[in-house]
Parts: sequence; structure tokens; C-alpha cells
Amino acid sequence: KQAYVWCSRAAALNSVRGMADKGILLYTGQGVGKDEVEGGVLLGVAAGRDNALACYNLGVEYYDGDSGLPKNHTLAKYWLTKALELNQDDEKNTGVDLRDIIIEICERKLGELAESES
Repeated sequence: KQAYVWCSRAAALNSVRGMADKGILLYTGQGVGKDEVEGGVLLGVAAGRDNALACYNLGVEYYDGDSGLPKNHTLAKYWLTKALELNQDDEKNTGVDLRDIIIEICERKLGELAESES
């Protein structure tokens, strides 16, 4: 719950990372009541402002069709590609700990999407 408090404060100050983190917590219900609508809106805003973690989460959600979003491989490809590009260009977007993991998962899911299109 403390993470949610801090993320909410950061988001209220217009921090893109705060919006992404709060969106993830709300979207998944981690430590707070699940609210896919508000969480999805925050993720969308943060992704639109080039937060790699938000782009990654949207890409995975569209890929899997989980948590209220429909399975949509076109949108999954868009957001995963954007997350991959942002992670390769800018470590501060996600932090070094997540960077390699996100790159690996994005590359794997994009490869699977390419195979399914063939």
C-alpha cells in the first residue's frame, strides 16, 4: 500500500514514471483495489509520453488479451516495439534491473507475432 501512496503522489505531480507505476498497481490490483479502467488510462498516458515500462505493459496486455483488454496483435506489436526502442535508447525509463528483462520479453513476443503472421 505504501508503494501506491508514493506512486499516487508522483503521478499527481505529473511524473510519467509515477503514472506508469500507479497504473500498473491499479491495473493488476497489487496492494490496492483493482481498477482496470483508471490503471489502463494511466498506462496509456505514460506510454504516450514514452515511458518504456508502460509501453511494455500495454504490449503484453494486448498480446495476451488479459485484464480487460482484447487480444490485439497489431497493438501488441506497436507497444512492444516502442518499449524495445525506448529501452535500447534510454536506461532511465525503466532502470537497469528491468531493462534486459523487458528487452528479452519484447524480442520473444515480437518474434512469436512475426511467426504467426507468416
